[in-house]
Amino acid sequence: MSVRVVARLRPLLSQELDKDIIVRTDSVEPEKPATIVKIPNPRNESEEFSFTFNGVYGSETTQETLFTSEGGCYFFFFSATLRTSRVLLD
Repeated sequence: MSVRVVARLRPLLSQELDKDIIVRTDSVEPEKPATIVKIPNPRNESEEFSFTFNGVYGSETTQETLFTSEGGCYFFFFSATLRTSRVLLD
């Protein structure tokens, strides 16, 4: 059994849009799917937090697309740090 951790970004709230909070995704290699989520540090705008996952999906990704792409059974948990995460068990 293996564990994969993927993140799906949620849309920003109106108060987050007003504060210019920009959540970015990135990839370790060009032309590869995103696996990194970057979030600005609210206490220091010149810094950002970086989190690496097995996969990253945008807020426009549907539940069906996520499930089809990753396949399998999920355990859901919510994180208030601008992302919703799921754990996939093979």
